[in-house]
Amino acid sequence: DSLKRIVGILIQDSDNLFMGMPLLGKPCSQYVEQAMADAGVTIAAARPANGADLHALLAADVQAVLLTGGNAPCLTDVTYRALSLAAKERAAAVLLADMATPLALGMPAGMLQSLPKKMPLTLSSLMAWLNAQNQPVKVVHAQDPSAYLAVTDAATYTSAFQFLRAETVRRHMAAG
Repeated sequence: DSLKRIVGILIQDSDNLFMGMPLLGKPCSQYVEQAMADAGVTIAAARPANGADLHALLAADVQAVLLTGGNAPCLTDVTYRALSLAAKERAAAVLLADMATPLALGMPAGMLQSLPKKMPLTLSSLMAWLNAQNQPVKVVHAQDPSAYLAVTDAATYTSAFQFLRAETVRRHMAAG
C-alpha cells in the first residue's frame, strides 16, 4: 500500500563518549538520520525507552518500523532501503561482523503489537525478544562490510572516520 509509511526510530542503545564526538563535523546520529531520510523513511522525533513508548508512536498508517541506535554512521540509504523492503514482510537486521549484534532492526508494525510494554527498548533486547518469539530474522547485506560498525570506542571511531572520509571522496569523484 503506497499510503503506508515506514518509520525510523533512533533508540538510545548506548551512551558513550565517542557517539557525541563529531565525525567530519557531525555527530553519529546525524549521519543515521540523513541516511534514513535519504531512503524515504519518516524519522520519529521521540526516542522511546520501552515497549509502551514505542506503541504510542505507531499510527495506523505505519507499515514497518526501523530501529537503530545513533552509533552506526556508516550505514547508507542503500542499506536502509534494503532493510525497509525486508521489514514490510518480516523481521530483518543489519548485523555487526560477529553476525549476532544488531546495528539496525526492521519489522512489520503489526509484529510490535505483542512487544511487552515494560521491556526496555534496546537493539539487543529486541533481538532477544524476536528470538524468544521464534521469529526468523532476515540478515540484510547491502553495503561493503566495512560499513557495518558501531562507534563505541577510539578504534571504531577511527574506522568510522576513515570510512566516511573515503565515502565523501568517492561521492565527490562520482559527481565530477
